[in-house]
This record gives sequence, structure tokens and C-alpha cells, in this order.
Amino acid sequence: MTWIENKELLRSRYEQEDKRREYTIQQSRILAKEAKRAVYAIHEGSIQKAQDILTQLEETHKKIRSEGLESEPSYQHAYEEEIEARALLAFIQETPFTYTQASTETLLCGMCDASGEIVRIAIRAGIQQDKQTITRSRKAIEELHAYLLEYSLRNGHLRKKADMVRHNLQKVETIEYEYCLRRT
Repeated sequence: MTWIENKELLRSRYEQEDKRREYTIQQSRILAKEAKRAVYAIHEGSIQKAQDILTQLEETHKKIRSEGLESEPSYQHAYEEEIEARALLAFIQETPFTYTQASTETLLCGMCDASGEIVRIAIRAGIQQDKQTITRSRKAIEELHAYLLEYSLRNGHLRKKADMVRHNLQKVETIEYEYCLRRT
């Protein structure tokens, strides 16, 4: 008698689950890469291109969801990249960010990441002497920072991202301050 009766069944299930996981990781790489392309397109001023890229990502999500591995860390990271692009696009278009399809933590992390891209926009605005965009950037990051202060964040991934927002707020405040000094 053997203690483990279902050796082949277990091995087969393990191999199937591992293939699904590898597929999810592969698709997540595509998702992250395309989300980064969307962010780059936004910085280039190619808003329509960014929107097209984000629309195409829905197919990749469907593929990953069909495998049932939405909690895979590589997928969560890639999804944060997409949320970052979507939040940045909303900022550029001066529309509210209303995307809610991801988990709350993924949404918040992606929004935190977008604050870093907004700092890049503020830097470019400073070079171009665009005070209005600098101020709008500060206000957006300030709003996100104030919102995150309402949460009791435990130490971890989201906490690090929220701390990053505080640093990004300090950066954009410095940009605004230095702009004002140059103008006087």
C-alpha cells in the first residue's frame, strides 16, 4: 500500500496550474509593457494613441481572467502600471479618474504611481514657463496625498507607494516655489 494514492492526478494538476501561471506571467509582461507605452504616448502628447493602447489591453485582461489567476503578483504589478496610465490620462484630459475595475489596493497603487508621472509633467511645465500646469499638478498630487491620509495604511506595498506620493508632492511644491522665485 502506498500512502499517496493520487500521485499522477496531483502531478497532472500541478503541471496544469503551472502552465496557467506561466501564461499569466507572460500576458502580464505584455500588459505592463503596453501600459508603459501608453504613459510614454501621453508624455509625447499622443492622447489618441494612448487611449487606443488602453482599449486594446481589455483583451489581455480577458485572457488572464479566463485562467482565474487575477491574484498572481505579476498580474497585480502589470495592472498597477495600467492604472497609472489611466490615471495620468484622466489628469491630462482634466477629467475625474473613475476607473474601478481593479481591486482597491491596485487602484490606489496605480494612482500613487501616476503622481510620479505628474511630477514629470510639472517639470516640463516649469521649463515651458507654464505656471497653470505646475499649479494643477501640485493640486492633483495634494488631493491624492490628502485622500491617502484618510486611510490607516499598514506597512507594505501600498504604504511605500503612499510615502512616494508625499515625496512627489514635495518635489512639485519645490518646482512651483522655484518658478515663483524666478518670476520675481
